[in-house]
Amino acid sequence: MACFYVREDNGPKQYYRAVYLLSRTVKDLVNGIADKFDIDANRVTRVTHVNARGLHIIIDEDVVRELPEGQDMVVEFAPFQAEDSIKHDFGQSISTDVLLDGDFPHPDTTTSDLLEMWLNY
Repeated sequence: MACFYVREDNGPKQYYRAVYLLSRTVKDLVNGIADKFDIDANRVTRVTHVNARGLHIIIDEDVVRELPEGQDMVVEFAPFQAEDSIKHDFGQSISTDVLLDGDFPHPDTTTSDLLEMWLNY
């Protein structure tokens, strides 16, 4: 079990909320945070962290496993930008979408409904 303290960026009140994870996975982290802020976790397609040096880091299982117990975070939910993709040398565009633990977005979720979760800590 792990516990993190999360508050919403620009939320009406600047209170932190405890998020408990039964297992240290991206899926549990997204579900726990989304639940605390009344967001449908199926809408979250990517979780990103910007560190102090300005590096944009995709949160994966390794990052979640190494988060310190009791880490405080500020979460921001932003509309997912579908044009965010990586161009490869062959001219192909490959999406950087992250499907959490093999989950697929809910069938009623459109691309415009998808969110990116930004975690600042």
